[in-house]
Formats: sequence, structure tokens, C-alpha cells
Amino acid sequence: MTAPPEPEALEEAPEAALARLEDHVGYALRLAQIAVFQDFHRVMGELGLTPTQYSILMWLAAHPGARASQVAEQLRIKRTNFVPLLDRLEARGLVSRQRLAEDRRAFALHLTEAGERLRREARRRVALSEGRIAAALGSSGKRALLDLLARVRESVDARESPDAPLQDASLQGEEGFDGSAGSQISTRVKRPSSLSMRS
Repeated sequence: MTAPPEPEALEEAPEAALARLEDHVGYALRLAQIAVFQDFHRVMGELGLTPTQYSILMWLAAHPGARASQVAEQLRIKRTNFVPLLDRLEARGLVSRQRLAEDRRAFALHLTEAGERLRREARRRVALSEGRIAAALGSSGKRALLDLLARVRESVDARESPDAPLQDASLQGEEGFDGSAGSQISTRVKRPSSLSMRS
């Protein structure tokens, strides 16, 4: 009978394990998300907006008077997380709620004047960040990347409900794509040199 291998033989060099991990689509997406979110926070600076809050302001600018449930559904934010998000935006005077006459339980959401001013400035700053990414990719590279990311999303959604909100807070960044308290993103950029990544 062949003797089992020594414990040392079962261990793998960290460099080899990391090389294999970097072949994973999910791992590559995670690293890219961290880099993009870090740059987002840098350009936002004193505006104090998270990616989720920015998305809400942008969506309301295009869809004034939308119901809270519509915004949460379209941005794939869990409804239980959307309420405190909305409360914070309203407390800052950026969003207003107006009760609907036809349904007293529902509210129509609007950007305030302050919210629209902040949205425009935030959009200008995000354009700078997006411009740096586009310059690195080239126009055809950016389009190809967006198309590939859409295909990744569609391939996953095809196996699940397309309207299901994201559940894994570990993949959702500073505030979470669904508004939950996801993993905190460091403001310092550092390329991972080991398998250690916050999840």
C-alpha cells in the first residue's frame, strides 16, 4: 500500500495558489470593483456620497416622482435596506417624499434643489474617474468590457430570478450595492500580494 504523502507535499506555494486564483472571473471582478470604488471615494471627497447613494440620485434625476419600491427594484436594493438609505438622503435635504393621493401608503420621490446641485457635481467628478478608466481601455476596449460584464450578469441572472436583489454583502463594497453594510473599502490603493482579501 502506498504511503500517504507528507504534509509538506500537500501544501502549495502561495504564489502558485494566487496565480490560479487570479484566473477566477469573480476574483478579477472583485479586484476591479475595489479599485473603481476606491477611485470613486477619492473623487467624491467632501461630497460624502457612497456609490449606492449616487446611484439613487442619478436614477431619481431621470425618473422624478418614482415610488420608493420602484427605485429599490430597479437598482436592486433590498427594500429593508432602502428605507434607511432614503432616510439619510432626506436628512441631508437631498431627497423629498410626497405621499401619493391614490395610495396613502406610498411615496413619490423627488430630488430637492440641493440634491440636484449635488448630483450634478457628483456626476462631474465621476466623469473624471470614468474618463481615466476609458483612457486606459480605449473606446473599443471600454465597449467590449461593458458587453462582457453584461454577458456575465445575464449568465448569472438566467439561473436566478432577474429581479432578485444581491444578497452577499461581502461583494457589495463600502455600503453594499443593495444598501447593506458591506465590507469597508480602504482608501489606500494596494495591489494584493497574497491570498488575503477581506470578504
